[in-house]
Amino acid sequence: GFIRSFIGARANPALMAWNVAITPNGRLLAVGGTDGRVNLWDTRSLRKLASFQAVPGITAAVSFGPGARTLLVAGDQLGPHPRGVLRIWRLGARPSIAHELTGGPPLYNWATFSPDGRFVAAVGGTPAQLGGAYHGDGLVAEWSASGRLLSPAMRLPGGGVASDVSFAHNGPRVAVSQLGDRVAVVDPVRRATVARWRLTKTLLTAGAALSPDGQRVATVDFDGFLREWRAGDGKAILPPIRASESAAWSVNWSPDGLRLVTAGADNTIRMYDARTGQQIGTSLPMPGQQQVNDPYAVYSQDGKTIAATDSTGRVWLYRAAPSGWEAYACQLAARNLTRAEWTKFVPGQPYRRICAAGS
Repeated sequence: GFIRSFIGARANPALMAWNVAITPNGRLLAVGGTDGRVNLWDTRSLRKLASFQAVPGITAAVSFGPGARTLLVAGDQLGPHPRGVLRIWRLGARPSIAHELTGGPPLYNWATFSPDGRFVAAVGGTPAQLGGAYHGDGLVAEWSASGRLLSPAMRLPGGGVASDVSFAHNGPRVAVSQLGDRVAVVDPVRRATVARWRLTKTLLTAGAALSPDGQRVATVDFDGFLREWRAGDGKAILPPIRASESAAWSVNWSPDGLRLVTAGADNTIRMYDARTGQQIGTSLPMPGQQQVNDPYAVYSQDGKTIAATDSTGRVWLYRAAPSGWEAYACQLAARNLTRAEWTKFVPGQPYRRICAAGS
C-alpha cells in the first residue's frame, strides 16, 4: 500500500534517540537502535538482511556512504564516563569497521555523509550538557570519507548543544541547528561562519536542513513551525508555516530541492512546495500507536520514497513520487478527484481521472 510500517530496531523511547538512512535507490534501509545495533532492511520485501553491533551504547545517527558500500554510525556510550563513538562500517556479508573517526565532539547528536560522498560531518556537545542541552556551546567537526579529521571541532558559542547537521549537494559547507535557539551555516574545515542567527527569544530549534544548491536553510521548531531562510545571511524567505500541531522534529529536502518533508509529534508526515510553502496533499499518518515519539523523516536520493522513524524503533515507508500521491488521494476520496483536489494532492501534474470506478 501507500504506507508500510514495521519495527526497524530495538529502541528505548526514554532515551529519545532515532535514526534511519535510506540508499539512493530506496531499496536498502539502515535503522539504529538504542542498544547500539544497526539493522539493514530490504524495503521491498521488509526482510531483515543484517544486524550488527555498530557502536557501544546508543546509536545516534546512521548515513550511507558512496554507492551504499559503507555506513557511517555515530553512537554515545553513557554512564559514569560518557563518550561518543564515530565509525565508518564496510558493508557486506559480514560488516567490518573501515575507519574509526576521532577528534569530534565528546558526544554525538547527529552525523552524516555529504551527498557527494566526499565528507563526513558530525555535531554534538559535552557531557556537561546532558542535563541542560538548551544552554552552552554547540560543536561541529568534519572528516574526509577516508576518516581523516580535516580540522579540530568548531565551537559555536551559546545557543545550546548542536542537534542537526546537513550538507548541500557538495561539501564542506553545512547547516547546523542548536537546540536552544540558533541556526548557523558554517565551513568547519576553514573554521568560518557564513551566517548565524537566532530564531526568536523563545523557540527551541529541533532541526535544520541545507538545500541541495546551498542557497536556503529550512528549520523546524518545538512550536511546530517550518521556516525557510537565506543561507547567506539568515533572512527569512517565507512566512512561518504550521507543520505540526505540536513539536515539529525534523525537516529534509527532496534531492531536486523542490519539496520539503517534515515529521511532527502530532503523528504526521507533511510535504511542502519549497518555493511557495504550500502543503502538498494531506498530512500523512504515522499509524500503529496513539503517540509518535520524536519522529524523523527523510527522502531517498531518487526522490521516490520517504522513510520515517521515531524513538520507539518503528519505521514507516511512503511513496513520495506523484504516482504515490495519486494512489493515496484516491484511497482517501474513494472517487475520482476534482480539479481543485488534484492540484492539492498532485501539484505540477496534468489533471487526469485516475481513480478506479466506484472506488
